[in-house]
Amino acid sequence: RAAATLTATGSVTKVYDRTTAATLGVGAYTFTGVVSGDDVTLDSSQVTATFPDKNVGTGKGLVVAAGNSALSGADAGNYSLTVGAGFVGDITPASLILTGFGAVTKVYDATVAAPLSTGSLTLSGVIAGDTVSADTSAVTATFDDKNVGTAKSLFVSNAAVVLAGTDAANYSLQAVTGLTGAITPASLTIGGLSVPASKVYDGTTAATV
Repeated sequence: RAAATLTATGSVTKVYDRTTAATLGVGAYTFTGVVSGDDVTLDSSQVTATFPDKNVGTGKGLVVAAGNSALSGADAGNYSLTVGAGFVGDITPASLILTGFGAVTKVYDATVAAPLSTGSLTLSGVIAGDTVSADTSAVTATFDDKNVGTAKSLFVSNAAVVLAGTDAANYSLQAVTGLTGAITPASLTIGGLSVPASKVYDGTTAATV
């Protein structure tokens, strides 16, 4: 049999999903060795690829396997399929986002600081079976300006939040967007009023301040 060969020509990338499965897309390899004029095609669905482990990383060596059954066509029986070396891929972090923000409201105090109830925040997006946690007390927020208003845009900073747990390195914490809050008016009190102790009867209840 003549050799038909799968040769690596590009890297494979996937988002972390807790599995070692890899998909060799078009451009990740070339299929060569078939004599011109022969009827031989490759069934890519029968080519399997796996990462060496499930964890995030770049330039990870792939294990690629394919048997002669992946070849089809009138002349397929004249060829033996081999897999070349050099297949690599990247696993990028899965995204996590903080959820559980309650109503954010404060009385006007001439600052843009926004009060957050960080104790109720949770991580959304952790794949079942993984162990990831975060100390959300480091999350802060500010209003877009100091003025009174409703549905005011909030800018949430989670840059100081550190992910912890066995699988933390496989995740990245995304920015929180679309959060709004309200600033209500501060109260003013009129003080220093002086009212006379008495007045001459004039048929009204008016008092002079």
